[in-house]
Amino acid sequence: MNVLSIRNRILPFFAFAALCGTFLLDVSAEQIVLKRMPGDRLDVSMQNEAIHSVMSGQEWLIAQQNPDGSWGAGTNQIFDTMLCLFTLRALNTEESEKALAKGADFLKTRTEPFPAFPFGCRIDLPLPKIVESWPLSAATSAKTMLEIAYSINRAGGVLLDAKKQPLDWRRDFGQRLIDTQKVSPKGGGFWRPAPGSSLSAIAETAFSLLTFVEL
Repeated sequence: MNVLSIRNRILPFFAFAALCGTFLLDVSAEQIVLKRMPGDRLDVSMQNEAIHSVMSGQEWLIAQQNPDGSWGAGTNQIFDTMLCLFTLRALNTEESEKALAKGADFLKTRTEPFPAFPFGCRIDLPLPKIVESWPLSAATSAKTMLEIAYSINRAGGVLLDAKKQPLDWRRDFGQRLIDTQKVSPKGGGFWRPAPGSSLSAIAETAFSLLTFVEL
């Protein structure tokens, strides 16, 4: 289940150069284009929950944008801003258009190097290593789930256990994300980073939304 395909939206994963011109690193579309690989789809009930969770997460993420168009603060500001722009561009909804434009304007005022896809994620984890670590612990971060989802999808989309039986990793990840999303009293929903993580709630939420995109 690609969450956004239910909304009949095209999901254009591509270099941020299309968004901010020369202010972003050049990554070819072929490297990061999302393709729905073989595997069991989420049932209708979970699809509906996933869509709600994604839209709630997007609402919260947009609300965290600073007045100058950035996200986060201090040493995390550029990383959080680039990650949020990438995530919102991946979701590709009308609700995110103003936030994307403000973020692009902010980046045009900066001169330091910008982080880019895959934002420190590994996208080529060996499938046997993933199987060895299955089932994942309850404390598994969204970034780790995204790394696993990227790796499985780009290796064919199917993960087999030691007995060569398919593991329903999409349902597992989808349920984890739905169950761990927190509701903000100011609107929307977010994900908290694990204790000791160097990531902000903004980054954890962005990685969670990108994981949904891979399901």
